[in-house]
Amino acid sequence: MNNLAEINFIPYMILLAVQINTFEAEIIDEIHCAPHEEFRKKAFEKRYSGYDNVVIIEIPA
Repeated sequence: MNNLAEINFIPYMILLAVQINTFEAEIIDEIHCAPHEEFRKKAFEKRYSGYDNVVIIEIPA
């Protein structure tokens, strides 16, 4: 099928907010966005910036 060569892949990334406690870690929130959507990434990071035990993990997909 020659049509497969014409499909454009749009890269995206997954951002996870992970709460880390003494003996466990839990994903408390996640978003999927394209790399050019910096405003969504910044808003997500700002939402959890006040928490001491929450880290943001970026997974390029």
